[in-house]
Amino acid sequence: MGKLAVYDDGICEVNGYCKPDAEERATAAEPGYRVLKRIHASLIAILLK
Repeated sequence: MGKLAVYDDGICEVNGYCKPDAEERATAAEPGYRVLKRIHASLIAILLK
């Protein structure tokens, strides 16, 4: 279990879920990885199990 910083498309929300899209950026999706916090406009922290 751990945290990982990933680039996203800007629509992932804290406490929501995301997964990689065709361009290898995170995008909002359910099911997916839990979004812990927004670090920057295009960078989020996710929870990995």
